This record gives sequence, C-alpha cells and structure tokens, in this order.
Amino acid sequence: YAGKAECLTCHEKALDHLSETGHGKRLFQEPRTALEKLGCEACHGPGKAHAESGGEQRGGLIAYTKKPATADIRNQACLQCHEKANQLNFESSKHARRNLACSSCHSVHNPKSVKSQLKTRTETETCFSCHKAERAKSMRTSHHPVREGKLTCTSCHNPHEGNRPKMIKAETNNELCY
Repeated sequence: YAGKAECLTCHEKALDHLSETGHGKRLFQEPRTALEKLGCEACHGPGKAHAESGGEQRGGLIAYTKKPATADIRNQACLQCHEKANQLNFESSKHARRNLACSSCHSVHNPKSVKSQLKTRTETETCFSCHKAERAKSMRTSHHPVREGKLTCTSCHNPHEGNRPKMIKAETNNELCY
C-alpha cells in the first residue's frame, strides 16, 4: 500500500471532490475499520506499484480509464462495505444480472445529488436514464405522482433488491400500495 499522501501527489483534484462526500469523510476523517483506514486503497486496491512506476503500472487497481474493470470487479469493491440492508441482495438483482456496476448510477468522487451520491441531480433522473418506458408512462394523464415529487422510484422499488419481482419493497403490489 502507498497511502493517501502518495495518492495526493498526483490525484489532488479527485481527492478534493471526494473529501466533501460521505465516502471521503468516512475514509479520511472518521475511519472506523481497518479497510476504511486504507483510504483510497480501500476501493482502488494497493497502489504502491502504481505510485512507484509514476502511474504507468496499474496492478490490482480498479482503473476507471480506457480499459475499465468489469462491473463485477467494481461492484465487489463497493460491496466490501455496502453488503447490508438495501444492498444485501444486490448480486442477485436485475441490475447486477444485466452487468451494471454500482458506478453506473453512483459517483463516489463527484456526485450530483444531495443524497445517495448519484451521478444525476435526482433519483428519478438516474432511473429514467435507462428506464425510458417508465419515463414515458410518467408523462401520461394518469400516472404515479413521481414528476410532481410526491413519490420517487424508491418509494416503491429497491434498485439493489434481488429477491422480489420488479424489485418492489413488499411481497405484493397490493401490500405495497395499501
């Protein structure tokens, strides 16, 4: 491992953005576990060879460059910490089965949303970026009140769920609605 100070020598801009996020605060200000104490390397892997080669050697790093890591490799980095509650069944979810990475929706370094570190400003924008048919349905006269802001997609669905049909948050639609 190289350590955060070594990462800062080349990646100061990326770390400036990160320090304001929930992940940055946990990794650099309030680390609780041995993994969190690794800072950047908790997610990106050991960086000593990368640092010593002047950035040429990538080794076991999760590279978000021209040759990105597979969705499964990226997800494993996230699921080291996010393995409980809402993410408990992510690996069997439709999103995981369709080879989506956590980073398809979330941005660790530069999130646009107030919560959940999403790549877009709102949760609905994130979901509608792929779910075009649902976006079209939301424009009908009769629709769920998502566009009015009374519901969000996660009011009814857990995008990380793999055990229920359509990722709903209840055993049945009726149970959910009532």
